[in-house]
Amino acid sequence: ELMSAKELAIRYGSKLSFVFVSIDESHEGWNSVLDSFELRNSAIRNFRVGADADLLKIFEVRQIPHYVLIDKDGNFVDLNAKHPTNPELAADLEQVLIGR
Repeated sequence: ELMSAKELAIRYGSKLSFVFVSIDESHEGWNSVLDSFELRNSAIRNFRVGADADLLKIFEVRQIPHYVLIDKDGNFVDLNAKHPTNPELAADLEQVLIGR
């Protein structure tokens, strides 16, 4: 999933923001993932919030990984978005770009 997400971030990075949020309790563990998958670039923002973060409730996270689409105005488009390996996700991203 992470490699597919990275590819989408590179493809759409100039038009969309990609934010990766980790619930890892360990900074070292999250940093290791970022380094292993080379996820430190200008197309991706990275945050580690921990397993008890309110963010998990706001985004209704029930499983990991979890994906959310939010439009440019901050409205939730899909709280349970398709995974990056799903080819239909690109169409959903295009719809967000045109404002639907």
